[in-house]
This record gives sequence, C-alpha cells and structure tokens, in this order.
Amino acid sequence: MFLRFPISPKAAMFSTVAGLSLASGCAQLVCGEGTTEGDGVCSAEIVRCGPGTVASGGECVIENQKQCGDDTVLRGDDCVSAAKQYVHAPFEPGSILTVSQGYHGYYSHSGSSTYAVDFSADEGTTVVAARGGVVLATRSDSDHGCPDTSCADEANYVVIDHGDATFGNYFHLEYDGVDVEIGEVVAAGHPIGRSGNTGYSSGPHLHLQVEDVFNQSLPMRFEELMDESEGVPSVGLPWVSENTEGDSEDTTWSSCPADTFAHMGVGLDDGVPCSMVQTDTPYTISGQVYSGSGLVQVSRWAYGLYDWQYECFELDDDGNFSAEIEWDSNIHYDDAWLMIAAADEWCWSYQSWAVSVWNSLQ
Repeated sequence: MFLRFPISPKAAMFSTVAGLSLASGCAQLVCGEGTTEGDGVCSAEIVRCGPGTVASGGECVIENQKQCGDDTVLRGDDCVSAAKQYVHAPFEPGSILTVSQGYHGYYSHSGSSTYAVDFSADEGTTVVAARGGVVLATRSDSDHGCPDTSCADEANYVVIDHGDATFGNYFHLEYDGVDVEIGEVVAAGHPIGRSGNTGYSSGPHLHLQVEDVFNQSLPMRFEELMDESEGVPSVGLPWVSENTEGDSEDTTWSSCPADTFAHMGVGLDDGVPCSMVQTDTPYTISGQVYSGSGLVQVSRWAYGLYDWQYECFELDDDGNFSAEIEWDSNIHYDDAWLMIAAADEWCWSYQSWAVSVWNSLQ
C-alpha cells in the first residue's frame, strides 16, 4: 500500500460601581455583591476563560488539566511524542519475546519498513493487538511463503486503524489465521490472529509495524521496555509481554490530519477520509490552498479506468475550497487512493507524487 487551545490569560477584572459610607469620619469603600475590594478598587470575581479552559480558583486552567506542547499528544494523563507510537507487545501476557530483526534491519527493515519489528514465533502462536482500534483490513487465504521478495504479496495480515491516522500492521499470519472481522473494535490485548510463515518470510515469525497515512513506518515504544531501553526493542534483549486485554474504546475510522497534503500546498478541514470510504456515498472535502492559485485538484485512482481520475474545484477569495466527491463503484474498487493538491489554471498540480493516501473501499 502506498500511499490548543492556548490558556487564555486571566481575563481583565472589570471595575464596578462602588458605594461610599462613613465610618469614624473616614470614607469607606463598600463593594457590591459578586465583587471584592482590592487596593481601593471594586473588581468582579468572575474570570472569563477561553476555549478549552475553565475557571478554577479565580484563574483559567485547561479543562482536562493537561496541555501538551507541539508535536505531542495527550494519551491518558501523559504528553507523549506524536511521532513515537506507544504500544504493548503483540502476544499474550507472560509470553517470552524474541526479536529476530529490529529497526533498520539489513535483511528487510529499510525504506517504508525502517521501524518494523520481527518477533520469532511458532506457527499458530496467538497474536494480540498491540494497541486498540478498529479492524481495517485482513487477509487469511494464503498458504505460501518464501525467503524472497517474489512472495511479498502472499502474506496474510490484519491492519488495525487506531483512530488517529496511525495503523497497526500484523503480517505473516498462518493460513486461515485471522480471528477478527473488518469493522470490529478491539482493545489492546485482544486476540486477532495466529502467527505463521506466509509472504516474504525466512521462517515463522510476526512482523509488526505502525504506519502513517502514507504507509511509512513510525518508531514504536513498547510499554514493557520503558524502564529498560526507553521502550526500544533490540535483538538479544530479553523481555516478557504484559499485554493484558482491557475494555474496548469507541474508535472511528481515521480522518486525514490537517497537514496531510501540506507538501502539496493544501491544508485540510476535519472529515477528509484517510482510512475507509463507502462507494457511491458523497463526501465533503474542504480546506485551504496555500499557494494562492485558483484551483484545488482532487485525484483518485480508478481501477476501472486504470488511471487517475482528476477533478478541479475553484477557490474563494481567501483560498478556501469545499467540494463534494464520490467513489463511483463502477470505476472505483479494490482500493481508494487519494491525493489533494494545489493546481494551476489548467488543473495541473504543481508537483507530482511518489506516494498517496490509501483508503479501503466498503
């Protein structure tokens, strides 16, 4: 497959009308209800807070009590790197883990698979979700594998959409070795299949990687190894799975992050699909073009045409666009590749592309 709100500063206090009374021959400031006296001035007790914040003790604080900085996201009570993917071992609790190939492995972990991890595992070993999500894609009909790239398309697999535009990929499962269905919501630790030796494989093992929307692997940090090696696995490092199944959380299909097509001169609004699309169903795609051109190009690969289907839409005076598109089932099937780009007056994108966003068709 190719492919904070800032804390609003404490609001200015507003002066209120004050009454004066005489006490011991001196003027005394008397403040009205809901106000307090300070330095001879009556001020309102109410604090006005910005979006995502609430008033607490006369100050504005983040509503969830936690604000994360750039390039980090809130997971539980902690701010973690948005690039690093925090996962558990993909086997049942108590399993002793053996890594046969880690990051940057010479044999096959380069390019888009740079941050993949291979775990040695006997055929039929139960594989569990390293992180929860919704099952996006599966295959279980292959009974063939070999230590050669000619077998690369023969692997059985499960792909899990984590709901944040990252995807867990579990490869080389055995024949008929998938135990979940597309659309099923699973929690970390939930059994999803059984390891095997299908596809490009020199022996029974599980290949695990977490990808972005362009199918590029992302660095994983395993919770079991956080005290040992900052979560990074390596060949020869002994460890044991602690992946106990919890409750499934509501997860929806991922939308494209706002900067998905920034390299093509486009910023996105919420709602552009980056995981699953329904054929013959209208989708609104909107955002802004940065280049100042007059058009935005929306391109989808159509297997029925065996070519890209290009459409261009006009921008408003501020460079914004909104377009309604469909994946026509007569020409779109198997997969739904998507690219959005700034375009010139002839509907030519300013840059061609090597990878595009993959969506599964339903």
